[in-house]
This record gives sequence, structure tokens and C-alpha cells, in this order.
Amino acid sequence: MVSRLKQKVVSDPIGVDKEMKISELPSAENSLIDDLLVISQSDGDGLLRTKKILMSLLIKSLVSDRSGNLVSLVDGFKLFADKSVLDGLTERAEDAAGRAENTADANTYYITPDDPDGTIAGLAGTPFGKSFRVGQGEGKGFKYYMNLNGTALEFASAAGASDVENAIDFASKSLSQSGEVDKRTQGYGVEKKVYDTEGVLVGGGFFAANGVSPINYTENGDVNITGVQFKNFANHHEYDWAQTDKKNVPYIGGSKMGGVIIGRVEIVEIPGPPGVVFVDKGYVPYACDPGYETDLDIPVIGSTPPKPDVPPVPFRPYDYMGVRSEGQSLSLGAANPNDDPQPVSTEQRYGNKGFSTNNNSGMTDTDTLVPLVEKRYQPSEGTWPAAETPVTGATHKLVEMIQAETGLPFDHQASAYIGSAPGTGGQPIKNLIKGTAAYSRMIAHVTNSLRLAADEGRTFAELAVVWMQGESDYRDQTSRADYLAIYLQYIADSLADKKAITGQLFDPIFISYQLSTHRAYRRRDPLVALALRDAAMLGKTEIAYPGYIGDYYASDHIHGMPETYYMFSQYTGRMIYKKRRDMLEGVTRMHRLDVIDEIRQGIFTMLYFNVPAPPLVFDTDWVAPAENMGFYIRDSVSLDVIDIITSVDIAGPDRVRITTSRPLRDSEIVTYGWARQVIR
Repeated sequence: MVSRLKQKVVSDPIGVDKEMKISELPSAENSLIDDLLVISQSDGDGLLRTKKILMSLLIKSLVSDRSGNLVSLVDGFKLFADKSVLDGLTERAEDAAGRAENTADANTYYITPDDPDGTIAGLAGTPFGKSFRVGQGEGKGFKYYMNLNGTALEFASAAGASDVENAIDFASKSLSQSGEVDKRTQGYGVEKKVYDTEGVLVGGGFFAANGVSPINYTENGDVNITGVQFKNFANHHEYDWAQTDKKNVPYIGGSKMGGVIIGRVEIVEIPGPPGVVFVDKGYVPYACDPGYETDLDIPVIGSTPPKPDVPPVPFRPYDYMGVRSEGQSLSLGAANPNDDPQPVSTEQRYGNKGFSTNNNSGMTDTDTLVPLVEKRYQPSEGTWPAAETPVTGATHKLVEMIQAETGLPFDHQASAYIGSAPGTGGQPIKNLIKGTAAYSRMIAHVTNSLRLAADEGRTFAELAVVWMQGESDYRDQTSRADYLAIYLQYIADSLADKKAITGQLFDPIFISYQLSTHRAYRRRDPLVALALRDAAMLGKTEIAYPGYIGDYYASDHIHGMPETYYMFSQYTGRMIYKKRRDMLEGVTRMHRLDVIDEIRQGIFTMLYFNVPAPPLVFDTDWVAPAENMGFYIRDSVSLDVIDIITSVDIAGPDRVRITTSRPLRDSEIVTYGWARQVIR
């Protein structure tokens, strides 16, 4: 403690003219010895007089009777101060004196196994407000406690012999190493006021004899190092601190996020994979080092530019490319002869070719290539005539869409097309698979297309398959699982065999429809249609259109009118165009309208759709409105309808909201396009 008291008393020969200092080390409050006080005082002649006195003498002087603000000490020293100041010192002195007396009377206790700090016995043997001490072991001194209402309050300690010996040893080592201290350090001093180059008060630092400071700190918390300033920014929007130039412009500093800013670049640790990544102010990455793991398409510093993505099996156009309509009677455009179906696509506009017999020819090994058109003929199997297969209309649509995209007329496009319809009417899928006569005829169409193209000096590959089949499997009640298994095997076999014949590396496009004739066969559940969607969801096929958008002859509600077959061909040609473009770009996309997600929340069920041409709408101009717009809630096992739908509406450009009278159970599913009951 250093106390400074100043008071002028004119009548006293040694009145204080400047100030008196009382130096007390250590504090009497925490000391157990009678401390020495150093008192310095200027006399009337301006001489500084110094005197050492005991703390007890000062206490005695302060608590003794005094007159006003004068306290007599020893050898002519007198203490002058305002009465209020002396009263405060007196109160403190009396408190210290009482504590010293209490400490002097303190009983001594010792640490035991049952009393690890000695305070249990000390509290038991010491009245409230009195002190006791606890020996810390041989040569380790004492700790002094006060019994503060039953709690041992430690307020002082006394060093033991071992502590003194350790201090002496440390001091000896320090002295022995003192020769390593830089001889240029002459000492330390206190200056009244020193300012840096900006006029800010310096709190401390190192100074040479000529006053130059290589390092110092200011009252603002700034640090100056030989012409360089480290500024402490309290309210800066970017920096907590920064090294600045003479104009206070930061060029390196600490950021608010705990990183480092150098110029306009901030280096900071952010959550994420290990490595270095460069981001903009919005933390959007734009470059990274080779060690940074990311699936983002951003440049990698120090690496070679990435090569363009090339499909593992690239699609390449050939001179002629085959398009086949495979399946049963609908793939032939067939209908009841009593309905007298007539072809629609009777003119070839774009140089596409077909077999000279007909599109369902069973004699392709002797056929020649002729312009591809539709005509009425009697297939080699079946009794119903064929009229409008999808191949002519589909290839026309394909050429037209390529021309719209590229501006190239058909005779300048990359390919012309050979179309045919090798299907067989009235057959379930098991009668069309590899090893059957129907399958062999389909393969013959491919083999002879290759032969006839070579005869013209042109190359050939298979481009697309149009699958129209499943009606006879409703008749035969083929299960969903069985149909899917046979269908996937047919796809795998036919694509592999076609590639083996032509030598092409890419798979031909496989496209189907989703038939809607289960009601004609008095079947409640459209299991074949669901199996066709299962294959599409597995990525093996793509669905071009649903069958329920067509018009069917009333004679059987199964075979379409020629105008419906032609409409189907336009959907098919558009899908071939889209999938061909995907193969050219090396990507895989979904192009059908289909449900891709379902979210349930209370009484609401949200169905999210892949919408090829947003927004999603209910088209009631072409298709008549159905109950609940065709949606039903069914039991997932029995597939029975559960009547709880209260409303169905479009909730956004890609979703339908179904509201029910209660939340759906886990055992309930949403269906679309099924009939409530069988036609009677």
C-alpha cells in the first residue's frame, strides 16, 4: 500500500508543503509481523526526510488522542491530513490492531488423517470471531483462520523453514543467471506522460536512452512496434484488431469470426470437410485446393482443368437407325374387322424406310426397303387386321423435333430410320420372350435391317423399342411380380441380342405405355400397369403416355381407334427424341408425369410430381372428370377403397393436396387412375 496525504499547516515549522508518502509492504491486514513503514516528508527547506517506523507505532499514534488533523509520530515527523481521512485511517488501524491481537492469541492445531486441513478441530476449539492456526507440516509454516459463524475463513499464512530455503535457492539461481541479461538494460523509470505518433497516451513500453521506443502499448489497447501499429478496434464491422499503415488503413488483422484478414482475403475456419476452400462474401465456394472434398463443380487450384464428361458408353448416330413396335395386337394398330379400322399415316414425308411386305413382315430375309407408311393388312398371326402402328407416326415426330431443334431438314440430319412392328397379337408376355417364334421374328427384323442398310452402303444400329403389351396378361391374371420379372428379362435379352447383331455399344431406348384395359377384363386392380411403372421406376424403361387418354372401340373397350393409335405415336416420337438427346448429352432424366414424393401431415397428403411441362393441371377438356380426380385411399393389403377423401386440389406447380376426414394410417396408400369398381 502507498498512501499519499497532503495538508498545509502554516503554524508548524515542518508543515507539509508538497506531499507525504507512507509505504507499507506487505499489507498489515495480511501480515503476522510488525511491518516497517517508510515515511518520507518534505520539510520547509525543501529537503526530503525519510524515516522507518514500526506499524505498531503508527497504529498507536492513530488510535491515541489527537487534536484535529494532527498526528504526532517520532523524531519530529507529524502526519497531517483532513479529519475525514484520519478517521478512515484510524478505523483501519483499530481493525488491524484487533486482528493482530486476535491472531497473536490464536490456538494452534494440526493436520490429521481425520482432519485433512485441521479446521474441524480449530472450529470446535475457537469461539466465533476468534482466530486459530493450523500447522502445515514440518518446516511448512502455518495457515491462519477465523471462525466466521462456524465457517473457517483463511485470512493469512506464515512461511515455514522449507519455504524460506526454496526462496533462497531460487534467488541464488536467479543471481547466477543474471549475467545473461542484456547489459544494455539500464533499469526502469516512470515518465509522467508519453504519447505515440498519433497523440495517444502510452501506458508502457521499452525505450532507448534517446527516448525512441521499439515497442509500447497505449491506453486504447493499441500496440506500436517500430513504425507499425496494431490497432484495437472496438466497434469495427470486420476487425477486432489490425496492423495499419500511417493512414490507419488495415492490411492484416483479426476478423470477427476469429480468423485473419489479409488485404481483402479472410482466412477463417468454418464447419465442413478438411481442406482449403475460397469463398465470396456470402460464403459461396468458388475454388479449392486438391485436398478439399466436395461434390461442387468448382475449380481446383493446382490441378489440370477437368475434361468434359463423356458417357461411359457414348451414343453415336448411325446412317440408319431402327425403331420397333413390339408386343401384342395394340403394337400392330389392330382392331376388330367389324369396326373397319383404316390407317392414318399413309404418306412418308422424311425418307424413312420399312419392309416391302408390310410392317409386321414374316419374310424380312427376302424383303427390300420401301418408304415407311401404314396400311391395312392381315398379320401372319391373328385374325384381326392391322392398320396404324406407331412406327411411322413416331419417326415422323422424331424427325420434326430434331429439325425444330437444329434447323436441319430430314435429308441433312444425322440419321434416317427403319421402322417395323414385329409383335404378335393375342399373346401374354410369356409367349413373346426369348426362345419363342415371336421373339425370333423380332430378331429377324433387326438382322435384315442391318443387311439391307449394308446393301445401300450405309451403317445401321437399333435406336428404340416401343412396347405395347399386357392385355392378355389381364385375361390370364398374371401377377404383378411375375409380369415384372418376365418383362425385365425380356428387356435384358432383347437389348443384348440387338447390340450383338449390330455391334453398337449403347443400349437402345426402351419405351412403353401404361395400359388401362384392366376394366375391360373385369379386373379391379391394374397390376400389369403397375408392373410397367415398376420397371420405369427401376430406370429400365420410360413411359410415354397412359392408355386412358385414348378412345377405344365399343366392341371390346381394348383396341384403339386409328386416331388414338396415331396420337400414341406422337407421344412416343416425342419421348424417343428426349431420350436420344439425353444420350447425346450423357445424362439420365425422367420425362414422364409421375409421383416422386409423398408427404403426410395430419389430414393432408401432399403428392409431389415430376412435371415435364409445368404447371401441373387437371385436364378435364380431354379426359372427363373422375371422382376425386381419380385419386383413392386404399388398404395396402386388400386394396379396398376407404372413403375418407373430402377434397383434391392443385396445391402448386408440381403437387396435389388430398384432404381426408382423418389422418392416413401407415397401412393405407394413395392410388391414382384406378377404377372404384368393375364394369358390369
